[in-house]
Amino acid sequence: MANNINILLLDDEILALSYLKDTISDVINNNKTLFGSTIYSTTNQTEFWDILAKTLPKIIFLDIQMPRKTGIEIAEEIHRKKENIGYKNQNFPIIIFTTAYDTYGYQAFKVNAFDYILKPIDEDNVLKVFNKILDTYDSFLRTDKETITVHSSGIDIEIPLNDILYFKADMKYIAVITEKKEFLINTTLLILEEKYSQFVKIHRAYLVNPLYFSKFYKRDNHWFLSIKNHEQSLPVSRRQKLEIEKKIDYKLII
Repeated sequence: MANNINILLLDDEILALSYLKDTISDVINNNKTLFGSTIYSTTNQTEFWDILAKTLPKIIFLDIQMPRKTGIEIAEEIHRKKENIGYKNQNFPIIIFTTAYDTYGYQAFKVNAFDYILKPIDEDNVLKVFNKILDTYDSFLRTDKETITVHSSGIDIEIPLNDILYFKADMKYIAVITEKKEFLINTTLLILEEKYSQFVKIHRAYLVNPLYFSKFYKRDNHWFLSIKNHEQSLPVSRRQKLEIEKKIDYKLII
């Protein structure tokens, strides 16, 4: 993993911001993988957008309760504008909220937040978040340049694995589902499961990219997994439910 990660912090309270910056600095300076990362911080929302555009931070910490716009509103705006800002990978930036209240969990994950930390900030909690981020980065880097070939409109197309939301068994073929398109390939789910171990089997017909896990919920006595950037929720089999609970963040379980 590269050690030149840009991290951006926004909090309207200068003391809280300073403490968060110092805490993150301690964490990254004691981690050989994170060592060398650059931390930017501001209490000003206008300056925040300037720094964001210039540095394209992969990790952003947002306070939720702020004047002008809340952290939730800013996160929504980032997601709307990130392609125009310059983000080429839809998995970034990773957003972590900081808040003095534990009632924002649903709102946080509704805007695809990676996690949130309760104030007062505790170094152990910050460390846990960065360990989760490192796990996500490991998965990202392992598949960053890996692609799968599909045949479409008479030509072969290379699709990065990180752009694939999930694979779906579809009669004699496998549907490759991305955010914008769907392709068919001639293989089996078992072969894909063995080849791409980072994907998670949730049902005999579905193999899902964990980068896109959104919510895990129960409805009418059946379990479902909602997927980021995708309207349709996917069924989870009883056999796979326990396995998913081991791999999914407990805050995503509703």
